This record gives sequence, C-alpha cells and structure tokens, in this order.
Amino acid sequence: GSTGGGGGGYYGSSGPSGGAGRGQLSGGSASHVMAPTTGGRFSGSDAQRAHVQAMRQANVAAAASQPQPVASDVAVKSHLGLDALKERKAKEEEDRRAKREAARAKRHDEASKRDVEEVQALEECEQQAQKDKDNEGVKYEAALVVRIACRFGTSGVWTAISEA
Repeated sequence: GSTGGGGGGYYGSSGPSGGAGRGQLSGGSASHVMAPTTGGRFSGSDAQRAHVQAMRQANVAAAASQPQPVASDVAVKSHLGLDALKERKAKEEEDRRAKREAARAKRHDEASKRDVEEVQALEECEQQAQKDKDNEGVKYEAALVVRIACRFGTSGVWTAISEA
C-alpha cells in the first residue's frame, strides 16, 4: 500500500500549489464550497421558463405603452426650469442680503446707543466727582476714579478711566 503523501486521492492536493483539490473548482476559484454554476442561463422547468419569458415581454410592453416625459415638460410642470431656478436663487440671495443688512443696522444702532449711554454716564460721573471735590474736600481725580469704578464695575472701569 501507499503510505504517505504521494498525490492522488480525495485530499491529495489540498495545498496552495495543488490543482483541483479540496473545495476548489478547476478554474482556480478560492471558494471552499463547490456549487454548480448556471453559466448565466436559466435552468428551471419549462413552466418556469415560460413564466419568466411572459414577465419579460409584459415589462417591455408596459414600458413601451407609457409615454416617456420630455425633459423640458418635466422642467415646466415642476417649475424647475432654468429661469425659475435662477429667480429663486436670486430671491434667496436678496433675502439673505436684507437679513444681513438688518442685523448690521441693529448692531450699529445698539452700539451707538451704548456709546451714547457711556458718554452720558461719564458726564454724570464727572459732575458727581466735581460735587464731591467741592463738598467733601477730596481730590477731583480720586473722586472721579471712585465714581467711574462704581458706575462701570470691574470689567469696564479701566476703559472708562482712560476715556475720562
């Protein structure tokens, strides 16, 4: 008898250099499951074949009976023509521009109001510091710094002092 790995047999050529061995088709496929292939053709009963053929013919007939919409008709019907699209884009851009201008005007208005309020607050601080100098006998600069610090708090005190 044969003792060992001489070739042949069911498991004989299962290595990487083997040919059509275990789990491999003769075409060199890496699949480990052997299954027959149809080769792209239908393999069933005559009744199945007739049904498939009838469905293909019905689909072709249905596609031929429906009129294909023309691209320009679709664009006109759905209001997505080039002119309509350009108009919509222009309108959207105009709306965005109007919103930006409104926001800019609002910020400018708020900034100008804040500036006016700060100027008025500084003038009030200067008037009160003058009164403190006259009534309390303190230096004007010291009274002004104290009034500004009380009025503007710690966040804006140095800016207000430098402007005063």
